[in-house]
Amino acid sequence: TISESGKIEWQQTYKKTGIEIPNFIYPCENNDVLITGFCAVAEEQSVNTITNDIFLIKISKTGDLLWEKILGLEGVDEEPLLIKKTSDSEYLLVANRKHFQDNFFLIKFNNYGHIIWDETYSINGFLKDNLIVNTNSNGNFAITSDIQVYSPQNNTISTCNISLEINDKGEKINFDKTISDNIDYVYIDTLNKISVNILRGIINRPDVNMRAEPTLNSNIISCLGEGEIVEIIEKTNNPQKIGSMNEHWYRLKLNANIDGWIYGFFLDVIK
Repeated sequence: TISESGKIEWQQTYKKTGIEIPNFIYPCENNDVLITGFCAVAEEQSVNTITNDIFLIKISKTGDLLWEKILGLEGVDEEPLLIKKTSDSEYLLVANRKHFQDNFFLIKFNNYGHIIWDETYSINGFLKDNLIVNTNSNGNFAITSDIQVYSPQNNTISTCNISLEINDKGEKINFDKTISDNIDYVYIDTLNKISVNILRGIINRPDVNMRAEPTLNSNIISCLGEGEIVEIIEKTNNPQKIGSMNEHWYRLKLNANIDGWIYGFFLDVIK
């Protein structure tokens, strides 16, 4: 932590599996802190051999590790989004799960890291940054978010809004999914002829590594699932030969905080 004057009060390193990227911090009432994010073990010999689990830790106000958890299914790519305190002073973790049909899951846990329940909900898409979780007057959780739906027939991506209500045991009460009539993006022929400022692509293999730089020697920062729609913001000037493949590297933007590179063999540019 850093004081208001810029002085470092304490610093700690927390390492579990080899690669950890925190993406959400939740301050507790007693000044303890919950931290969640991606964790993975990278195998640098392969372009395509990593999945992200979720780490969840609690630290004291002085940085001492109070407890730690690794969450998720083996061989499935998962992405934590937020932590929300519940009306009964426990916590709800919301995360995307990228496996076959895209879905998300909720984990309710207490102050000591004990898992009370976890449930998965299929939505055929990924929850986005505008995710909102509220508690109703009856104690149920109300979850709303946008997801994006790709139409290969029309070559467009449109926004879909979901609304889910669950009770305090994680059981689904109501679920609504509304597809917008508005088209967000339209594409033309090639990467060099873009009809809008943003270009999209689709990951065409399971468990594709995203790296910090366009090289196999660069650190793996995330893992993408087959069928995931991604935003392309850059590509290398020249292709790189890897084995029998000869493709460009593409820089993708996952959210406001994370971007990285994947090898073009594993990406279909939407044309």
